Parts: sequence; C-alpha cells; structure tokens
Amino acid sequence: MTPSDHSEDLAQRAARHIRELASEAEAHGAELRRKAEAEASEIVDKARRDAEAVMAQAHREARELREAAPQPPPAPDPSPPAPDSSRPAPEPVRGPAPPPQPLPASKPPPPASGDEQAARLVAMKMAVDGKAREEIAGALDGRFQLADREALLDDVLARAGR
Repeated sequence: MTPSDHSEDLAQRAARHIRELASEAEAHGAELRRKAEAEASEIVDKARRDAEAVMAQAHREARELREAAPQPPPAPDPSPPAPDSSRPAPEPVRGPAPPPQPLPASKPPPPASGDEQAARLVAMKMAVDGKAREEIAGALDGRFQLADREALLDDVLARAGR
C-alpha cells in the first residue's frame, strides 16, 4: 500500500465516521425535539385545565356573592297614618334636617360580560405561559372592550401566583 493509498483510506474512514456521528446527532436532536414538544403540550394542557378551573371557581364565587347580597327592605306603606283627633297636633320640630340615608342597592352588580370572561381566560393563559403584564395588556387592548383592564390584570396575575 502506497502512502497516497493509505491517506485516501484514512480520509474515507474519517468521512464515514463523520457521517455516522452526524446521523446520530440528527437522530438525537429529533428525539429531544419530540420530547420537548410532548412536554410543552402537557404544560399547555395543564394550563388550560387550571384556567378552566379558575374560571369555574370565579363563576361559583360570583353566584354565591349575588345570592348572599342583602335584599332591600320592604317599601314603606305609602299612606300616612290617620291623625289622632283626640290630641292636639304636636309642634313641628325645627332645626337641621337629618342627613339623608343612603338607599340600599336595589340589585347586585350584573355578571361579567362575555367579553370580560373571554379576556380573563386569555389573560390567565398568557399569565400561566409566563407572559409579562404589558404583553398581556397589549393583547387584551387589541381584542376586548373592558371596563377595568387593570383590575382584571391584577386579579388574574394574583391568581396565577405572579
């Protein structure tokens, strides 16, 4: 075997070894990608389940609050009592009038709108996915009409543990 044959043989063996290593690296990379995608899918599924559980709990709590809200007192009898004619009428009381009493709430606040519920779900998913408050706020601004975006974000981020 001549030195050039020996060099060519070494080059071919090295090239074959490099191809084998590259093939193994590609197979290992594909396996890692498959595992990472499966893990990511599990994380997303868990986040969805958690978000749905949080929304269900929020609906239960809202319903309980509406049911527990105090009922307004019965309306007073509109007809004044008949004066007692056996006694003289009392002198009218003079002085400052007492401050008016606040009226009790006639009904509980309306439940959250469908837009607010959808925004809350989107915000919860983004929070669980680790998105920043500003990014979540931007996504909500572009898609939903909210009465109080900041309060919704405060609540969602608190529930997500952030």
